[in-house]
Formats: sequence, C-alpha cells, structure tokens
Amino acid sequence: MLLAFGYLILLYHIFFKKHSFFFLLALLLVSCRPDIRKEGRTVFALGTVCSIQLFTEKPQTEVELVLQTCIRRLEELERHLSANAESSTLIDINKASGVSAVNVPADIYPLFARAVFFAEKTDGAFNPAIGGVVKLWNIGFENARKPEDRDIQVALSRTDYKDVQLTGTAVFLKKEGMKLDLGAIAKGFAADELTRIVKQAGIMHAVIDIGGTISAVGVRPDGKRWNIGIRDPRIRQGQPIISAPIENRSISTSGSYERYFEQDGIRYHHIIDPATGYPVQSNMIAVSVFADSATDADALSTACFVLGYKKAVKLLDELPNTEALFIFDDNSVRTTGNLKKNIMILNSAFQFTDTESL
Repeated sequence: MLLAFGYLILLYHIFFKKHSFFFLLALLLVSCRPDIRKEGRTVFALGTVCSIQLFTEKPQTEVELVLQTCIRRLEELERHLSANAESSTLIDINKASGVSAVNVPADIYPLFARAVFFAEKTDGAFNPAIGGVVKLWNIGFENARKPEDRDIQVALSRTDYKDVQLTGTAVFLKKEGMKLDLGAIAKGFAADELTRIVKQAGIMHAVIDIGGTISAVGVRPDGKRWNIGIRDPRIRQGQPIISAPIENRSISTSGSYERYFEQDGIRYHHIIDPATGYPVQSNMIAVSVFADSATDADALSTACFVLGYKKAVKLLDELPNTEALFIFDDNSVRTTGNLKKNIMILNSAFQFTDTESL
C-alpha cells in the first residue's frame, strides 16, 4: 500500500515503547543514487534491538570503522546504564543511595542532567527516581506481578526526583533505598550518541533505531525525507496506520499495549504513573513525540503519556521544535504543531479529530 505513494518507505515498528523490541519492517530503495550503498548492523544492547543503517559512498573500510565505533559506544553505555546487569554505574549509584555520591563519566553525565531537567519540567510526570516502583512491578520479566499496595506506598516514598543531587559529575541519591531508572530516556541518549558518531564521520544519510526511538540523519539519498511508519499498538506485526516524514529529527513512542501482564483478568501495562505507583489509566493508547533530540523525544513520549492529552499539549507548547501525535482507544488521532499537514493516515479506521471531549 505504501509503495503507491511513491515514497522510499522506511517502516519501523514504532510499537510502543521503551524497553521493547522494535524491528525494521522494510527498507525499500527507489530512485537511489547508484554510487550510494546501504551498510548496517543490528545488535542487542540496552535491553533492546539496536539498528544502524548507513547510506554512503565512502570506502568499505571507513564505513566498517564507523559501525564498529557505534557498537563500541553502545557497549560502553550498557556498562554504565544497565539496571539489570550484575554491575553498572547506574547500579553503583542506586547501591550508594543515602550514603555517598558516585562519579560518572563526563560523557554520560549529561544524560543524568537531562533526566532531572525533564523531571522538573514535567512536575514529575517523567521521573528517573521511580526505579523502586518499576522493580516492584517488574513488567517485562517472568516474575511480573501486581505488588501489594503497602509495598507500592513504601517505594513511592523514595521517588522524589528532588532528592537526586547532581554536583560536578557526581550523582547522589539523598534518601536510602532510592533507585534511578533511566529506561525512559537512555535509549534516546544512545540514539543521539550514535547520530553524533555518524555525523562526525561525514555520513549524510542514516537511520538509527534504538528500541524504537529513531534518529534520522539528513534525508534519503534521493533528497526526499525519510518516512516512518507507525502501526496500531494493539496489533502485533500489524501494518502501518500512519506515515510520518522526518528529516534530521527523532521520534519516540510510548503506549500501553507493548509490555504488559494479566493478573486476575486485569491487564497491567508498563508505563507507571509516578504519582500513584500504578500503570497509567487513560483513553490514550499511544503518543509519538517528534523532536530535534532523540533524548528529548524519548523522555517526552513517556511524560506525555503520563500527563494525558491536554496537559501534554500544554507542555509541548513550551518546547521549541517539538510536536506529538496521539492515538486514542476509539481510533481517533490528534496532533500538535504542524504535524497534521505532514503525516498521512494509511488505515481508514483511524481518523483525525478536533473534538474537545478527549
């Protein structure tokens, strides 16, 4: 169906979100310059599938060096940011909570600073200090379960992002038992890091996909924008329902149907409301954020899902060059900024709406 529009379509499972597996559905090259070839790697890192697709005329040896540099950077980030490995800088910070600060590498520190920034900007809707609650639910792992309410309340008492102290390049969690969880922003940071490496190597056309948080470098080799296909989050392996063109931008999506478990007939998804300690309750099923930075898009997609439509729109209005697409359980679609003029709905079951009832 997408071929009928004459696009070079780059279709991803923007399927919905963080901590999940996002796969390249198709990469179809049309009208591509004959001197440009595609080179890529797909690896597993940061708990997800990471795809690096480069389009270049550079010699094979140079391209291979760029790909190896990208993979090494992913390995470095994993060693520092993993919440589930035997050891990492993040785990060291959590273990030292209430006791001492932990120095982090200077090239990782900006991630912690940005996480605190968005916690403040969203009044805690994005909260990197929610690690203790996330661990209680353990959604996405075999022993996922609904915790006792008293345990949730105890964990919530240790989630005040204002107790995350940043000094120099050191991170200190003021309250004993606090735990950071950067799962809602680390993949975006990784995408930005690989984008930096690719651009510094002089590669002008590339797509970086870190678990569904996507960074598009430049435009397609034929000069047109990359088209990202967004699918219905409720249907695994489903066809894209929306095509969104991007150029030198990033996109990240959060939604309620990607990671979940069922207990006593109730479905619990993985996006936790920091205010309640329970999964967010909403008629919104997915939100995709478009931003210049993948780090920002990653954090904001979670924040917008937690905030709900109206508060999310107000937040985005305060941020330059940042737009969002919202999908609701009645198949209605809403956008901010100029997105509506650029995106294309591919499935007639979904429709734009301007109603105020959402």
